[in-house]
Amino acid sequence: MFRIDDTVKVKATGIVGTITDISNAGGSRVYVIESDPEEDEDVDFIGMSAVIYCTEDEIEKI
Repeated sequence: MFRIDDTVKVKATGIVGTITDISNAGGSRVYVIESDPEEDEDVDFIGMSAVIYCTEDEIEKI
């Protein structure tokens, strides 16, 4: 189980970020992750954070 402010990595992309919100809407848990701009070398907008929505099985705690 993950908590708000946990640092996680998205398994599919390797993007590292922080959980900023957890939603249980529709009966399934979705984690809102804001990426660390310093970690996002593949993002076109350098210095900007990405917001990613993931399920528990798509992320891992680091």
